[in-house]
Amino acid sequence: MEFARLYLVLIILIVLAVGCILVMKFQKPRKPTNVLKFPKRSGKSRQIPKQACSYCKKKAPALSFYSDQGNKVIGVCRECKPQAERLGLLRL
Repeated sequence: MEFARLYLVLIILIVLAVGCILVMKFQKPRKPTNVLKFPKRSGKSRQIPKQACSYCKKKAPALSFYSDQGNKVIGVCRECKPQAERLGLLRL
């Protein structure tokens, strides 16, 4: 008698587990959100585009940005950086 109850409980647990798995499998997918997935980067580093200096107009891989008295932002290369500092521009 006790073994019959044990088997009955075991069969009920198995049926419930299978039912839960089937419900989860056939559940409707959730609506997509506005979060975008970015693709994974490969091992290659990406190429950074060069920008032109505001004073000498040469293309430089890195610029230092300053604000002048008219609140205009300028980007200067390493060679023109002392000139911008002499003018008293504020570094951003």
